Amino acid sequence: MQNSFRSRLLVLLFLSGLATYGQTNRGSISGTVTDPSGAAVSGATITARETETGTTYTSTSSQSGDYSFPQVLVGTYDLTVAAPNFKTNRQTGIVVQINTQAVANVQLSLGQQAETIEVVANAPTVESTTSDIGAVVSSRQVQQLPLSLGGVGAFRSPEAFTFLLPGVVGPGTANSSNGIYIQKTSGGQNFGDDVLLDGSTAARPDNNSTFDETAPSVEALQEFRVETATPPAQFGRTTGGIRSFTTRSGANAFHGSAYDILRNTDLDANTYFNG
Repeated sequence: MQNSFRSRLLVLLFLSGLATYGQTNRGSISGTVTDPSGAAVSGATITARETETGTTYTSTSSQSGDYSFPQVLVGTYDLTVAAPNFKTNRQTGIVVQINTQAVANVQLSLGQQAETIEVVANAPTVESTTSDIGAVVSSRQVQQLPLSLGGVGAFRSPEAFTFLLPGVVGPGTANSSNGIYIQKTSGGQNFGDDVLLDGSTAARPDNNSTFDETAPSVEALQEFRVETATPPAQFGRTTGGIRSFTTRSGANAFHGSAYDILRNTDLDANTYFNG
């Protein structure tokens, strides 16, 4: 009997650890629903719809008017709030980033539910619910910013974008070009960062180094976040930062991209000794 209890406890601890670790490739939406006087509205139906994939989440406000979508895919959402005796409220352009919480408070107006009030959000909300320090490189930055060549084999690596963030530095000039993406975060050691891809570690197990050789293409990534200080409890075992990459999901329209890399000396500037 005692052995059976221990076995069940070990299985439970193992599964809970997987669930906690797997949450790192998503974000969340939360807020409070109130009436014009500021009083809480309970029983309101809240629907969050991701604009590219059409993925829909539904929740109901509590007695205190609070609602939450704790685990949603990264992307841009339209939020619809409906309650009896109130006009339907629709907020568009709510941006959910990886490992962050988007706050969307809703104040309903008196009227018929068939009437709709639309509010447009223009930027991600400020993360004020956690103590960890980090920054997000958005999908727009990933797609539009130029990408330097480097790493093992001198190819296009998404890790080049991590140098855009404060607290991330390279190894200096003493390092060879084959290791240009060896990084230190917030004073940590070389190879001290952990790399997560869709919530699972992607660092090499032999030395915890970067994933240049196995990284997906830049076009396959949605965005990523680097935790530079005071990471939350689900992270650990590192002496540096946490780099969380999330891959792009499918969309409702056919799409694709192409790129070309020109590498020759014809367009390079002459050296001093070459005149």
